[in-house]
Amino acid sequence: MKVEDQELIHRYIDGELSDAEKARVSESLLADVELRDYHDSIVELNQKLIFHYAPTADKPIPESLDLPKSSVVTATWLKPALAAAASIAVVSLVIVLYGVVNDLRSTVASLDAQLAELRNQTLEIQPSGKTVNWSDNKGSMQLSVTPVKTYRVEKDKYCRKYKEIIEIDGNTEVRQGIACRESKNNWPVNNKEISGLKM
Repeated sequence: MKVEDQELIHRYIDGELSDAEKARVSESLLADVELRDYHDSIVELNQKLIFHYAPTADKPIPESLDLPKSSVVTATWLKPALAAAASIAVVSLVIVLYGVVNDLRSTVASLDAQLAELRNQTLEIQPSGKTVNWSDNKGSMQLSVTPVKTYRVEKDKYCRKYKEIIEIDGNTEVRQGIACRESKNNWPVNNKEISGLKM
């Protein structure tokens, strides 16, 4: 992706484009997955920044920081220099955060794959109530899957209600779901109601 494309996306998000330019960018976003991912990451970053700074945005400046008008130095070059420095800082931050977001997506995809494998193996061979645990080498991620109940929904089709606990760096998420066996060690998650079964 070219730097010009990135700058155009920023101008698009900030509403600085003409109608014709907006239409051209919208078409490009539909056609280019990488450009769309970049756009989505910047929108997500903007939302996080707004959410993070919203509590302080409306607070008044503390008196200790409010300088009297006579002590403020005015230089003609100061505002453009500060604007340029701020722009460079924001672009640098966006580039760094874009890399962080991609790393997080990769980590989440890897964790989802590990969890799916653990779920499939557990639902295939473990009795209801038996928990199977997994943790990474660092001990910062722990997963556990417990089959809760088994249902026969068709002549040769079985579904199992299960509970998962995901712990990453001390943050815990508990999930429940239903998965139905399609083949050996293949239990796709099916969280819809199945023949009267409810989560």
